[in-house]
Amino acid sequence: MMMNLLFVCGLCVFFGLALAQIVFVTKASAVVRRFSLWAMLLASILFLAFSLNIVLHNSTFSLNLYELTNDLRFSFLVDRLAAYFMLIISLVSGVACLYSLGYIEHNGTNTGKNFLVAMMSLFIISMLLIVASDNTFSFLFFWEIMSSTSFFMVLFEREKPDTRKSALFYFVMTQMSTVFLMFGFIAIHHATGSFDIGSVTGVSPFFKGAVFLSLFIGFGSKRASCRSINGCLMPIPPVLPTFRR
Repeated sequence: MMMNLLFVCGLCVFFGLALAQIVFVTKASAVVRRFSLWAMLLASILFLAFSLNIVLHNSTFSLNLYELTNDLRFSFLVDRLAAYFMLIISLVSGVACLYSLGYIEHNGTNTGKNFLVAMMSLFIISMLLIVASDNTFSFLFFWEIMSSTSFFMVLFEREKPDTRKSALFYFVMTQMSTVFLMFGFIAIHHATGSFDIGSVTGVSPFFKGAVFLSLFIGFGSKRASCRSINGCLMPIPPVLPTFRR
């Protein structure tokens, strides 16, 4: 019960803050932005406590949040390895929120600052839910949210030519990453009949090699796109998830 509460409360805070900042993107003041960043820090602490509990007790958490069909559903499974990555993401995100209290006010328009806070909130929660995802549909959905929000975050200082150039390269590489991941996941679904993350058996070595190559290029492209923005100011460094099963 406590684990459900920590997970769902953290989820609601991040999504609620993002929605509020987008709705009031032209009206929110610096005080509202600071409140949002402090609330994001609190949500990061909730996920930190959640993941730390699983790591220390070697337990497992599962939640079926929403089901579109039998195959397409937002379900989550957090074991000790996934919790370890969530712990790192939560810790880095909390520090980034503290840093952003001063960083976010140093330039940009009021609307731009509010939009950045919204993107930060979606970016953090998407990273956490990528790691927690129990199926490839949920994984790819939050992967694309992470890619899109991080693109807008890179563009925060778009008046700099180098920033615009890096953002464009980043966008192209992340979308290429999504295409290769989608191809690999669809191939796995064709072989297994399910979007669940698990072992693929009973297929030819050629098929396994093709799927591995597709996923390798997909994740590798994301890594390359992250390196392209090293010269840009970005509140939160992208954290690449790994499959745990």
